[in-house]
Amino acid sequence: MGFFDKIKEKFQSSNTTTTSTKLNILQRFEMLRGTASGTMSKFHVVKEHSTGKIYGLKILDPEKKKQFDDRFPGIKKPSEGEIAVQFENPLVVKTYEYGYTTDRAPYLLMEYIEGQGLQMLIHDEDSNLE
Repeated sequence: MGFFDKIKEKFQSSNTTTTSTKLNILQRFEMLRGTASGTMSKFHVVKEHSTGKIYGLKILDPEKKKQFDDRFPGIKKPSEGEIAVQFENPLVVKTYEYGYTTDRAPYLLMEYIEGQGLQMLIHDEDSNLE
């Protein structure tokens, strides 16, 4: 059994929150704003219609994810969602669920914390060094 198989087995045996049906984003959420675009994903601040709760919704670009996965043929690794739901630490943003949208894009539903993201903090710190 390979390294990633062992990790995946650990994740599958623990409590993970995944969605068995495809997520219809607009049916479940109001899109409040898009806040950031990464190299492989877009991050939106959303409000759940049924509860009024604010979340962060990370939607991965399926083509870019495929390109990344194709760089490692034959490796069976856990998804970002499988890994993210395992973290329980007050210093780490909580991931509540993961799965696929009705457009077949992988997503993560996360705790939303107001403020600058890590990328902006790093950029600001680099600017102060110049």
